[in-house]
Amino acid sequence: MKLESKSTRTYSYLSRVKFLDVTLYLTSGKHFPYTKEGNTPLYIHKQCNHPPSIIRNIPESIDKRLSEISSDKECFDSAKSTYQDALDKSGYDYKLTYKETTPDAPRTNRRNRERNITWFNLPYSKNIQTNFVRSFMLRGLDWESLLILLTL
Repeated sequence: MKLESKSTRTYSYLSRVKFLDVTLYLTSGKHFPYTKEGNTPLYIHKQCNHPPSIIRNIPESIDKRLSEISSDKECFDSAKSTYQDALDKSGYDYKLTYKETTPDAPRTNRRNRERNITWFNLPYSKNIQTNFVRSFMLRGLDWESLLILLTL
């Protein structure tokens, strides 16, 4: 009796695999973005009340992700229109372009030392036009008073 391990079986009928947001063609080695029928991506609007760094990085991160999961420019261009339309509807004037990806350099293990600093960042809001901390410091009040006021 011959036993066969499940991990060594090959399935010849599997030529295409859809995994998360990537379609993999196993015979040709190509891969490209996958979305379900009728599923359109939705991104926050450019004028929403979010920090500018977040709004600025949304189109760039979409561009990077699509480039990483596309094996070549043709695969990128075939999937680009869905994401470009979603960006346009959200008020961005960014044009998605394919960028060749290179393997990341190996990370060196840096020693992180323990820091005894506590930071307090106020929540971001476009509605606030006053530099709250600066105006507080100009009045000559100390940090403990500021923290007490913020916790009320």
